[in-house]
Amino acid sequence: MWSTGTLAVAAAAAVAVGVVAGGTAQARGGQHHDDFPAPRSATAPRPAATANVVTVTRAPQPKPQHKPQHKPQPKPTASGMQRFVTGYLATVARDPVAGWTLLTPSFRNASGGFGSYSRFWNTVSRAVPRDVVADPRGLTIGYTVDYTRRDGSTSVDSTRLRLVFRGGDYLIDGEG
Repeated sequence: MWSTGTLAVAAAAAVAVGVVAGGTAQARGGQHHDDFPAPRSATAPRPAATANVVTVTRAPQPKPQHKPQHKPQPKPTASGMQRFVTGYLATVARDPVAGWTLLTPSFRNASGGFGSYSRFWNTVSRAVPRDVVADPRGLTIGYTVDYTRRDGSTSVDSTRLRLVFRGGDYLIDGEG
């Protein structure tokens, strides 16, 4: 078994033999024995270690300039209000529960609750508006409506509604 000290001495001896052999080869005009390459001059640059190292430097990427895109807030329009009322009347004549969802809570209360509301609308099979006049600034819309009842009778009524406009949607907030 070799001790650490013994190994160190053996390694130093091997290096010394290499230096001596190299020096001898140099003294012979630069020839050297194949087992002992000629040592390099102390002033000659040593070759760099050959490692496959690739350094990639990225040019800094410009940060995108994200300007907050303010979507234009939708605004009430006369045509939007007319479409809403026409759609509301078609919906409520077909499905009073769906029509009920198009009323604000305060107008639901003013209508006497769902029982009263549905008693009226369950008698109507068709409601068609005409002579519609919408005021987007005041959020009011007036029209004449032709009702066809489930029993086949018809009636005509005129009404004026107050609407609210939230996030692009209309709701009925009151009559008058």
